[in-house]
This record gives sequence, structure tokens and C-alpha cells, in this order.
Amino acid sequence: MKNLWILLFTGIICISSYGQIFVDKYNMGDIDGSSWATAYTAVDDALRFAKEGEEIWIAKGVYTVPWHLESFVVDKSLTIYGGFLGDEESPEERHLNKFTTVLSGDRNRDDIPTDLVGNKSDNATHIMIIKTDDNPVIINGITFQGGMAAFGADFGDEQGQGGAVLGHGRMIFEHCQFDNNTATFGGAVYIIPSDIPTRFMHCTFETNYAEQFGGGIYADDPYSNII
Repeated sequence: MKNLWILLFTGIICISSYGQIFVDKYNMGDIDGSSWATAYTAVDDALRFAKEGEEIWIAKGVYTVPWHLESFVVDKSLTIYGGFLGDEESPEERHLNKFTTVLSGDRNRDDIPTDLVGNKSDNATHIMIIKTDDNPVIINGITFQGGMAAFGADFGDEQGQGGAVLGHGRMIFEHCQFDNNTATFGGAVYIIPSDIPTRFMHCTFETNYAEQFGGGIYADDPYSNII
């Protein structure tokens, strides 16, 4: 296994915000994503219509990767917040210990918590794929649960990398939780080689499993920067 170098430094990363897009699976009204009252009910809709630099606010609940998608894909600079009840006016009003936003790969909702490999044929290969460059993607207050990248994959095969997140670019995870994700490499998170640091702040990793290396995180570069 390659060595993992840990780089610590102090810095500030800023992202400009042009607006918010709202997601609430329980919304029964009109849908355009512009407010809680008209929130999208699906995360993939918000990701598709979001513009560079915008924020996505996701209310409590479990949001599963739909069958027609391999993963939720983030291909632009966004800030994604979870943990809302669905009436807040700012992220500071959230109660993360009370309201949980889960992005799940368990399409049939039949995973067995004590079994990391059984009942997984329906699960998404990756819950989220992040593909950006210098502009940051910030994920705050999200639980990633039930991602299942392929077992027995060859080194370099993305199908076996990162059950929860397969990512490249400037990624910042804050107050996130990674539970019950599996892969060949990087059970929860696989970081594709990059000279841009990935930051984890106040995050927890529980019961993630890798067939080869990196039950929690695998960085495919000895010079990958994890803060």
C-alpha cells in the first residue's frame, strides 16, 4: 500500500454563492426548487439545475440514488447542506443532531446493518461522484450510507473505488457521517490523485469496509493532501 502523507495547514477557502436551491422529499406542492414551499423532491434534480457557485439545501430524510443513475454527480462548484427541518432561512438555524439528511445507495432499502456484503446487489456503485478542479465542492451535514463499489476490482478500476464518494478536485466535508459503505479500495471515500487538498472537518466514519485497502479513506497518491 502506498504511503499517505498528511499535510496540515491553516487557510481559508471561499466560495461565492449566487443563490439557494431547496430539496424536500416531503414537498407536496409546486416544484421549482426556489424555496422550501416549492422545493424539489429529488436530489438529482437539484444537482442538474444548480449553477456554478450555488448552494443546495436538503431537508431531513433519506434520498436514494435512483435506478436510472449510477450515482449523484457533482460536476461544478457547489455547497451542499443537509440537516434542515425545512423552514430555515440560514444554515446556522439547523439542528444537525436532530434532523438527519441521508444520501443512500441502498435502492431496495434492505441492507442489513450488521452485514457489510449481503443484500447489496441493488446498491449504487458510488453514492456520489465529484469531478471538479480548483473551485471547491463543500458538503456539510450529510450522511452517506449504503454505497457498494464492486469487490474484486483491479487497481485503477473506478467500479471498485469509493462506495460513498469517488472524488477529484477541491473537496471539503464538514459535519458529515459515512456509514456502512464498501468497496475494493476506499470503502467510504476514494480520492483520485490530485495536488489539491481534501479536507474532512468534524466527520465520522463507522462500519465501512474495503476488500483491499482503506476502509474509511483511500488516497491513490503518496502526495495526496488530507486535512
